[in-house]
Amino acid sequence: MSDCSVPSTLFYKILASLSCAFLVASTHGWSQEADSLINVRQVLATVNSRLDSYSYTARNRSSFPDEELYKQLTNNHYSAIDCSVSVIQSGIRLYATVDRHEKKTREITASDGNRVYNFYPHNASGSLRSSKNRNGDWETIDSLLGSLTVERLRMPFLLREFVEHPDRVDALIEQDDNSTLTIRLLPLANRGLECRVVLDKSKGYAPREFSMLNSSGDLLSNYSVSAYREVHFEDGLAAWVPSAGRWARYEFKGQLFETPIEITQFELLDWRTGGEYEDDIFTIEFPNGTTVQDDVIGYQYIKGGQDLILQTAGLLSSEVTSMLETTEDPVGAVDGRDEKAATQSKPEDTPVTGLGDRSVATVVIVTGLGFFLLGAGTVAIRAYRARDSKKPI
Repeated sequence: MSDCSVPSTLFYKILASLSCAFLVASTHGWSQEADSLINVRQVLATVNSRLDSYSYTARNRSSFPDEELYKQLTNNHYSAIDCSVSVIQSGIRLYATVDRHEKKTREITASDGNRVYNFYPHNASGSLRSSKNRNGDWETIDSLLGSLTVERLRMPFLLREFVEHPDRVDALIEQDDNSTLTIRLLPLANRGLECRVVLDKSKGYAPREFSMLNSSGDLLSNYSVSAYREVHFEDGLAAWVPSAGRWARYEFKGQLFETPIEITQFELLDWRTGGEYEDDIFTIEFPNGTTVQDDVIGYQYIKGGQDLILQTAGLLSSEVTSMLETTEDPVGAVDGRDEKAATQSKPEDTPVTGLGDRSVATVVIVTGLGFFLLGAGTVAIRAYRARDSKKPI
């Protein structure tokens, strides 16, 4: 019986050894993939932390192969055939101008880390809102500008989410070879989208290509980088920023196309790392006459304007004026570093629309009620005085 147990024991030992070997190999494979993703995240995070202060100018040139869609696409505020971009980034603060040449429009965007300012000189309009989006993240250049920028090519939105908020994105290694690493990014908040990113290992995992696909695997848009600019830091380390690239669009209003319907070529004209900037460059002082949508306090008003209805409704007028005065007033550049606002004093801005829950009808009713009470009070006082005048002394 002992002779029979030897081969049986040996069999179980071999089986146990094979099982352990398989488990170790499997675990090693998973840990290798996890370590690779962690390494990619760490490298990209390091590059982001170093590229926190810079300025550059760039050019976008777009083409629209489909003539039937050309007018529809160019009606979009952001679509332009020829576009110049100028950007200053200093930590979380930023300033940018976008000139769309054939439309003869300029968009000025600034953020001081507290508010985002937008100003459109061509139609005298502007806006104010928080510098953080609904997720509580700081607004970035690529989220604020519709144009093709260094940021959009260097760190597309979902790749930034992968680096800064890995809990919001599922990441999988799709292909790993000697020169590139291809990863798939699936946003947890939108399972209908998928992104495929090709990273260049020789350039600190700088993206070569970034494709956006729907849940069926259809291509929606594609970013690609064809040239890089090497940026050196004082400690000898380097980073690579896109100096040439393109964006191609394959979808419009839910309709998919086999070939691009809009192609934008990007060219980096100038780049400077570092730099010191005055605080007021990251705010905008709106000129008088500008219609401002202020989402911070929830009112729309004309800078320096007066509104008759609110003037007569004293209580509401003073309430709004108080809100405007107690809210920190922006002081800075209207049109870049060389064109300052004519004055930095605080005119009495009076809201004209967007009065929250109070409609104009409500204001009129309150005004009428105020006048009625004022009149009734005056009549009562006069009657009281007349009665007192008739009393014997």
